[in-house]
Amino acid sequence: DGSLPLLEADLLSAEEVGQEQLLVVVGRGHPWFGMPLLQPQQLRDSPWVMRERGSGAQSLLDGVLSEVGVPAEALNVTLVLNSSEMVKAIVLEGGAAAALPETMVRQEVELGLLWPMPIEGCTRHRQPIWMVKHRQRYGSRLLLAFEELVRTTNTAADGLDPGEEIGAGG
Repeated sequence: DGSLPLLEADLLSAEEVGQEQLLVVVGRGHPWFGMPLLQPQQLRDSPWVMRERGSGAQSLLDGVLSEVGVPAEALNVTLVLNSSEMVKAIVLEGGAAAALPETMVRQEVELGLLWPMPIEGCTRHRQPIWMVKHRQRYGSRLLLAFEELVRTTNTAADGLDPGEEIGAGG
């Protein structure tokens, strides 16, 4: 739910500094590459490379699947990995689909190596990005400057539709 457990809440502060968008992506060799819109039932037609249960990307995908009425068990999951970088490397080869954070695949989408697949009827595809700090730690000028950079960078990005920002669909 995004809240800190009671014990840590006394010691830690959490500030939402942005939102991360989840994208379903495919590589150039995938049959979906270039398609403008995916129907939910088509999600069953592709091999999938997934992150492990409990990862943020996997949890967010579970919500998307639930929203569009596709049980997670209906996907043809061929490989489960513990690193989003490894998932991206496999998908770049073109044979499978994956759900990955937009910031992680932005460059590959811009270069035309990955294609973002919008899903008909899908609206739930964002999660918060949290900056968590220890309440009793001294904030050096360098740390304060970094925190401000994080806030302004993510605030600027939040005002844009990430699909449009990276040229999705064209």
